[in-house]
Amino acid sequence: MRILVNDFAGHPFQIQLSRELARAGHTVLHTYLGANNTPKGSISALEHDSPKFAIESVKIVREFKKHSVLSRVFSDHAYGSAVSARVRQFKPDIVMSANTPLDAQKLLVQAAHNANAGSCFGCRIC
Repeated sequence: MRILVNDFAGHPFQIQLSRELARAGHTVLHTYLGANNTPKGSISALEHDSPKFAIESVKIVREFKKHSVLSRVFSDHAYGSAVSARVRQFKPDIVMSANTPLDAQKLLVQAAHNANAGSCFGCRIC
């Protein structure tokens, strides 16, 4: 199965989940917003990672200002557009997403739907 795990924040549990899914034989792309300065899990490739596992920092052209309401709206939309483009390129069977702002999540769910992929947001395993 091709799985895109999107964790906007880049937290430790989600990256561990992605690694384990790849170790179980799935092709996994793990995405997160690199510009977000929250504590991150191990977002660099590790020696024992499966060759079916990739981690990508999703880049947005605008500065990410977490506490600026207007800037945040535009940044969230930019992130949703950028991660949706990765969905179109990667062509996953399922998109699992956690910690993603709702404006970005809406675009991500639409991209998953357009790619005929299932989607799960804030699922219990995320």
